[in-house]
Amino acid sequence: MALSPREIVRTAWKQTGLNQSEFSSRHGITQYNLSRYANGKVKPPEELLMQCMHILGMINQDDISPQELSDLIQKKLSRPEQAVVRRAVYDLLSNFS
Repeated sequence: MALSPREIVRTAWKQTGLNQSEFSSRHGITQYNLSRYANGKVKPPEELLMQCMHILGMINQDDISPQELSDLIQKKLSRPEQAVVRRAVYDLLSNFS
């Protein structure tokens, strides 16, 4: 059964054994927002969800290296018929700072 965003945040927070102040400080959020996320009043930001999923062992942030990702993209998008997809990926990545 999949966990809701609220359950992911709450479970990760409790699993760390940190108090509300410590957990929120380590994750760059306010105590007020942590409470709102953990109680399901507001959806937590994706970055916090990823951090919490990592704490819970749901994901491994080191699953793929930047070089492996680059190689995979190059291999999958090297064919001429993938020009439109290449352009879309380029445009998407150009928006990151």
